[in-house]
Amino acid sequence: TDKKLMLVKKSEKVIHLFHKDLSRLKSIDLTNEFSKVINSLHRKKDMINRIDINPESFDVTLYDTNNKTIDKNRLSSGELEIYAMSMVWGLAKVSRQNLPFVIDTPLGRLDSKHRKNILTHFFSNASHQMLIFSTDTEVDRNNFGLLKPFISVAYHLEHHDQEKSTKVKSPRVAESPVS
Repeated sequence: TDKKLMLVKKSEKVIHLFHKDLSRLKSIDLTNEFSKVINSLHRKKDMINRIDINPESFDVTLYDTNNKTIDKNRLSSGELEIYAMSMVWGLAKVSRQNLPFVIDTPLGRLDSKHRKNILTHFFSNASHQMLIFSTDTEVDRNNFGLLKPFISVAYHLEHHDQEKSTKVKSPRVAESPVS
């Protein structure tokens, strides 16, 4: 019994060391992917110089070009949107899983440059399947044109005040959803 207990304790130590090393390696992978993605989506190419992800807590620290910490609470709502999309895309890439993305009103807080980056880089590359719920001011005719090559089916939801309901117009393959 003592020998078995000793083997269990040794196994626990090996598993703990393996877990710690794997967490460190995954945090490095995530740091690299997150850095690539956020720098491809963010319009201010020189804003974030370095990113650190703690392998134990997975806390993210951003650094500017002067190597000073960037307070995430001071990021604009659009920058936080870019941050979140970049993290989710980075996690999906590190997991090596084909995960569908479902995004509701993704462009509302973004300026035109960030919108274009999201439309041209994120939506077409982040996943094999992307469901985007947007308003007509987010994905207008011009923005729809950028997405058109990647769209399988587009739906237009039309709200009827008198009926207090929303109806789906028939699906259209790669046509503009804006009437």
